[in-house]
Amino acid sequence: RVAAAIAAARRPPAGPWRFGGTLAESGDFRIEVDDTAVSIELPTGRSTLDPRGELDAAADPPGSGGLLAALVLWRRLVTGGPADLGSTTYWGTAPLYGSPLAPADETATATPPLLDVLESAVAGVVARFFVDDAGTVVGIDLWLEADADPCEVRLAPPADDGLPRAIAVRRGTTPFATFLVTPDGEGR
Repeated sequence: RVAAAIAAARRPPAGPWRFGGTLAESGDFRIEVDDTAVSIELPTGRSTLDPRGELDAAADPPGSGGLLAALVLWRRLVTGGPADLGSTTYWGTAPLYGSPLAPADETATATPPLLDVLESAVAGVVARFFVDDAGTVVGIDLWLEADADPCEVRLAPPADDGLPRAIAVRRGTTPFATFLVTPDGEGR
């Protein structure tokens, strides 16, 4: 059921995913996710990852806890379904806190709806994907190590191009960044 919903959902464009915009904290960003390379350009520097290898050593960009690895697995799930990820199971339902577009006071007090959760163990990491009723992936928790805090990625509802309008990332209790995606994929 969840796999069918993901397959039927609006998808980002075929080919490399390229998006950019501004960071809520200040500065511009660019992200490119492809089958052979993933990169992010931030005011603090550029990070890259080869998605064909093991992902458990991929904590880039520094401080995120594995954002690039999470983007790799998100792309695989959305473009190829759970079978492309490897060992994937239906974990049940769970609430997801931390929408990137919700005001901070609303996030703290509102009880979010329950979402379907898929869990994948692939390329040396464990990821949980939170999927809404429309088949849109709205959250990813990625563990590079069993005893470490996960990289928590929250995806705002997609724009017409299928890419999220905003992405919030944190590790443990430490926010990493909020990415405000612009329609043309460029910063200001």
